[in-house]
Amino acid sequence: MNSIFSVQAVRYSYGERRYLEREVYVDHYGYSDSLEGAEMLMHQVIEKWDYDLFCFYIREDPINRLRIDLYQDIQGELSERVYDAEGNLLDTRDHVNEFKGRNPETIRFKPGDIVEVYDGYKKSYLGYVMEVPITIDDANKNKLHMDYSDDSYMIKTDGTFDHEHIKSLYVFYPHFNVPKQIIERFRSNYRSYIRDYVEKWFKKPLEDWQKDWMQEHGMNPDGSFKL
Repeated sequence: MNSIFSVQAVRYSYGERRYLEREVYVDHYGYSDSLEGAEMLMHQVIEKWDYDLFCFYIREDPINRLRIDLYQDIQGELSERVYDAEGNLLDTRDHVNEFKGRNPETIRFKPGDIVEVYDGYKKSYLGYVMEVPITIDDANKNKLHMDYSDDSYMIKTDGTFDHEHIKSLYVFYPHFNVPKQIIERFRSNYRSYIRDYVEKWFKKPLEDWQKDWMQEHGMNPDGSFKL
């Protein structure tokens, strides 16, 4: 046996139902010498203690090995999997030296999506996606050399930071209804971000850039494709 699997449940604090930010805490529910055994433990937790669940993490850790290379064993983990509150697998990540991009079907969100972010410690909060992880094809095309930190979403929040890079396994669809005023504010902020980005880098108004882009990609003004 070269590794061991640990089961962690992330829960909301009792009765915590407010956005933008919520308190969470982590419960550790045991270890297994196999992924199948760890998933069995997770489902036992769901059957017995299903209240206020946010998500589960199953982490594979090395045994009998000295960790001296930060990039080889990120936080001591060989792999990490995230599951929803019902035990459905959402995403997985192997912690290896180099991040080579993601398959498009594993990129769960798109720019502009409103998401809930887990900070890995004591809280979750709302934000919206500005950029998604790069695909394998784009990484190869641009001959990029990346590490584990590049497997992340760029997220904008209402906080003081301009944006944050959040690792893919810590980003979720909101677990509860988002108030309409928050949705409208985030969408307005995202539109402003796109407009500023286009005007800065393409030196033209957003509307003109959209028309040029649609024409370049063979689309009609109504969004349908030219035949």
